Amino acid sequence: MLIFLQVKLRADHGSCEGSDNLESVEPKASFRFIMEREDIVESSTSNGGATTLETRSVGWVEKEFDVDFFHLLLPITNEISIKDLLIQFWPLLSPATIEGGLKQQISRYALKEAMLCKERRAPFLNIIVCFTAYCIEDVDPMLMDIVDGLKINSFDDEDRRQFSTCMVCMDEFVKGVVIVKLPCTHFFHGECIFKWLKHKKSCPICRFAFPAKESTDNRNIILIL
Repeated sequence: MLIFLQVKLRADHGSCEGSDNLESVEPKASFRFIMEREDIVESSTSNGGATTLETRSVGWVEKEFDVDFFHLLLPITNEISIKDLLIQFWPLLSPATIEGGLKQQISRYALKEAMLCKERRAPFLNIIVCFTAYCIEDVDPMLMDIVDGLKINSFDDEDRRQFSTCMVCMDEFVKGVVIVKLPCTHFFHGECIFKWLKHKKSCPICRFAFPAKESTDNRNIILIL
């Protein structure tokens, strides 16, 4: 199985209006994790036309945890706290995924929001972590090896300076859409390039060829940062 894990973070600070002694009270802190799963499947028209990829919602789970507010203010205890929370979601979140950028991303955000909460003397801090896991079953092992090293993120104005059009589908990129960058620096719509790589293991523009390597796992989790 191939899993693309998209993470979105937001925070809710309580209002300090009407409270005069909040400076001496430790704010309450909590994390709310919302995890959704969507399966990506191929579909084709009834007359046997071209296949397309579509997503089907499978379900979601929600968990909430209380944490020590002052642990979030220290980088070391902050990362330990975040890691303890993330391992609750094993086996979807493997140790490699947690240590491969996910823990650091959430930790940096939590530290920033905790310092802001302290500065504003807010009574509580609630951090909402939304995971969306896009899952593809029965993936070619070679394709899994290829995507393991690809950079996946959201299209922004900086990317537009390099390319404004996906050279697979020829549609213009829209800000915020998921794009995939190949080692040769060319990038494409995520859906477009993965359909391409299923049949051709090279870049559509420069024909950069991906070297074959032995697969060591039957599941890859790719973070969308």
